[in-house]
Amino acid sequence: MEKINTIIKKEIGDWGRDIKFTEKQEREANKYEEIWKRVHHQEMLENLRIPKRYWKVTLNFKSKVCKYIKQFREKKSRCLVISGGAGCGKTSGVCAYLIEQRRGMFVDVSEIKTAVFSYDFDFLDDIKKCDILVIDDLGLEHKDESGFFASIVDEIFNTRYSQDKITLITTNLNIDGFRERYGERVIDRIREWGSFIETKEKSFRTL
Repeated sequence: MEKINTIIKKEIGDWGRDIKFTEKQEREANKYEEIWKRVHHQEMLENLRIPKRYWKVTLNFKSKVCKYIKQFREKKSRCLVISGGAGCGKTSGVCAYLIEQRRGMFVDVSEIKTAVFSYDFDFLDDIKKCDILVIDDLGLEHKDESGFFASIVDEIFNTRYSQDKITLITTNLNIDGFRERYGERVIDRIREWGSFIETKEKSFRTL
């Protein structure tokens, strides 16, 4: 990113090449540059739909989840499902990955269920088509005995699989529970397309 004073000189043309900024003007320019960076960064986080409590997370945190996501990134894999209990860092890890990539979409499973049963097909299409999708807490939704919600999950997986789009999922279900809830075809897609990882790491949350 160019310094603001450099941009100013470019804007005013050749006759501005010899302009010298005072020390005070340099400080002011740097101050406004930092403000602009913060505003731009916040806009990015909001566009990614990252919950505010996760705006400052990074993959530098020493947890198994961060280790798995770094391996996923380094191998340039396309799909990762992380299974584990509450507080083990699943959401923090996937948010940190999304922030690092600077593109994509964070979606809580409750938002998908609301979209499904309110027939918000535009939102569901966005989920299917975005470059990088993070679905948080898949499996926490109330089980739909009709199987309609599971069919939508299958459709999301199948569309993103066929388009080879990066997809990360967090869940409280183990692989058998995931298979029972969403079907064998979804598990087959995950196996072929990426990894299903179960972590036994204890909660980092303290009372």
